Amino acid sequence: MRYRCIGDRPANVDYSLNAKGYFITDAVINYTKKKYEIGLTINNVFNTKWKETQFATETRLKGELSPVTEICFTPGTAFAAKIGFTYFFK
Repeated sequence: MRYRCIGDRPANVDYSLNAKGYFITDAVINYTKKKYEIGLTINNVFNTKWKETQFATETRLKGELSPVTEICFTPGTAFAAKIGFTYFFK
């Protein structure tokens, strides 16, 4: 098991916007031999909704009279599984 964790933090200089923290758990298992490795990774085991990148950004949509400073973000990875195979050239 491995995890990634980051706490709430200010998203701008004057601390008026906060970027929310997250705690994500992944499961990883690998079978390794001298010449190869086979692995399974399960990302976001508990399917937690989280925001990966968060920035204070000034935006202005069509029809808005003045710009708005708000947090824009990239959504975090949902539950997913990956299988991998590695061959070692030695």
